[in-house]
Amino acid sequence: MTALPRTIFLSLFLALFTLLCSCGGPPPPDGSQFTPAITTWLNEKSMDLAVKEYKTVTIEADTATIVASFVASEAPTVSVKYTIKFKKDGEAWRVVSGSQN
Repeated sequence: MTALPRTIFLSLFLALFTLLCSCGGPPPPDGSQFTPAITTWLNEKSMDLAVKEYKTVTIEADTATIVASFVASEAPTVSVKYTIKFKKDGEAWRVVSGSQN
């Protein structure tokens, strides 16, 4: 392999590598501030679920809506998606409603 083809090969390899490494998409939104309210709500409803991933988090003044996937402790490979609405209660959030999608 001569110097020029080797340089071209390395340039193409680095360009492809950079492209593939940046294709992960945006990270999921951070909904950790809602975790205490969700935990309380799940316990009140006797649902043995835990948040797997926050899909969307929308905050508007003193209300918020999240869409998240949840997993059950006895079936961690199966997830369900819920839309949960919140209202600000002092410094904390409380669940107003939740429905399975």
